[in-house]
Amino acid sequence: MFVWTSAAMQLATKLESMRNAEAKLLLIAKSYASHTSNWEIKTFDTQIRRSVIPCARNTTCGTDNDDNLTIHGVHVTSDPVDRSNSTDTPLVLLHGYMNAGAYFYRNFGGLSKYFSNIYALDMLGWGLSSRPDFRQVVNGQSTETAEEFFVESLEAWRSENQIDRMILAGHSFGGYMSVAYCERYPERVERLILLSPVGVPDDNDPAVKERIQRYQSSWRTRTFLGVFQTLFHMTNPAEVLRLLSTERSYGMAQNYVTRRLPEISDPEESRTVADYLYYNAVLPGSGEYFLHSVLNSRILAKKPLISRIPSLKVGSVSFLYGSTDWMDITGGLNTQRLCETLRDAHAGSAPDVDVYMVPHAGHLLMLQNPQVTNTGMIHAAGGKVSAEDGLPALLDPGTEDLHESWLEQALKARTDEKQRVTIATA
Repeated sequence: MFVWTSAAMQLATKLESMRNAEAKLLLIAKSYASHTSNWEIKTFDTQIRRSVIPCARNTTCGTDNDDNLTIHGVHVTSDPVDRSNSTDTPLVLLHGYMNAGAYFYRNFGGLSKYFSNIYALDMLGWGLSSRPDFRQVVNGQSTETAEEFFVESLEAWRSENQIDRMILAGHSFGGYMSVAYCERYPERVERLILLSPVGVPDDNDPAVKERIQRYQSSWRTRTFLGVFQTLFHMTNPAEVLRLLSTERSYGMAQNYVTRRLPEISDPEESRTVADYLYYNAVLPGSGEYFLHSVLNSRILAKKPLISRIPSLKVGSVSFLYGSTDWMDITGGLNTQRLCETLRDAHAGSAPDVDVYMVPHAGHLLMLQNPQVTNTGMIHAAGGKVSAEDGLPALLDPGTEDLHESWLEQALKARTDEKQRVTIATA
């Protein structure tokens, strides 16, 4: 009884620390607003039925045990100054792996100049949303099961909040799941914005081949790659942090922010981001266990998006990458050329795809250069922007030959999707 009580108290303390870190980030967010229109930030919880997610029906949660699951989020409302250059279509933001919705805190103010409603969600299994314990079911689960978990929970959240259509934007892992959502519910997405998404290229991409060859070029890099791939199959970053002492694991979170985000120069802001990342990681494990179902040890998707995006029934897809991004930007450019090729060959409709580069930013572009990232997102959503706002560079897709397998896989994906829709509607 004492052990159970002690564990419950520790969990309650961590949850409260996570809430405090989120509240501090939302206060800091107000300092990044460059306009004087009325806008408001608040947090909210949405209850969804556990039964809508098949793999979660019989699992317990680290934060609740009833028939409902909680999706936590940040809601930003505003009255844009220029109503002629704004939209009432909600912007829904999905974070990356091991992050949560308030990670977009530097973007809320700038985006609210155009979007009157912004929702930044803690995806199910992360942040302050419910955390079903998938160690009971994750082993051997398919990519489809992993996608279903995130897609169906997002759809249940949308339904509960009575949002008819949205502009959906996802960063990294959230970008991957945004594509999966658009495959299943295209009628709910007006435009898709992918911020340095994971899982786009496959191993036929020349940039991927070059990267693999580079890792094989010396004993040191081969050894590093071998160790990384071994650990990838054994554990995940959050699990490692939970095994370490509090002092050491928190120090790792601080070092991560210092190294990866030197743009956050204010010490208090830097500590708050570290707090937010740390407590998100050490809360009961959940969403991170699906990593191995979606990606392989080379951080390539088991179902690459390059062959899936051309089949989306969404009119507009925009990629934004950082200029020093470790994600392969060629994935976005090859996807653009593939969509253009399919349209030119009259092989059916394909989305209009644009690829942008945000200067002075890497994979965490929304934190490293929030102003230009915001401008790029507003432009991708159909808003009017000017050079003085800071524009990302529109990239030329080039004319290189597409790998023949990409066309074959894209056409096969179309056939598979038609069959899925036929079965679903039968």
